[in-house]
Amino acid sequence: MFQAYVRTDLNYQNDNIYYVAGNAPPWSGEYNTIVNLENAFAKNPHMHLFLGLGYYDFACPFYPMEWAMAHLKASDEIKKNNISLGYYEAGHMVYIDRPAADKYHADLEKFVQASVPK
Repeated sequence: MFQAYVRTDLNYQNDNIYYVAGNAPPWSGEYNTIVNLENAFAKNPHMHLFLGLGYYDFACPFYPMEWAMAHLKASDEIKKNNISLGYYEAGHMVYIDRPAADKYHADLEKFVQASVPK
């Protein structure tokens, strides 16, 4: 779809091939991150999680990830105190946009400082 859009709608032509998956091996779907996080929080309720969400991320779209965190099978206390979400005007690679990268850095620094046991 991307190549058709770029070449047909935008009328951009070159000999390059755009690999959507970056030549990554096929995704089996067997690894369930949400279930793994639920199990991890059940085993260690002191664990902290930071989730950086790019508004334009097509690999891990921000709203489904936000929804998944809101519906994670963990206590309300864990959701409130142990899970931090950061929002960025960027795509999947937040760090390639300077303003988003700066905000991401500040959010990660704050997260790490808050996560250190007192």
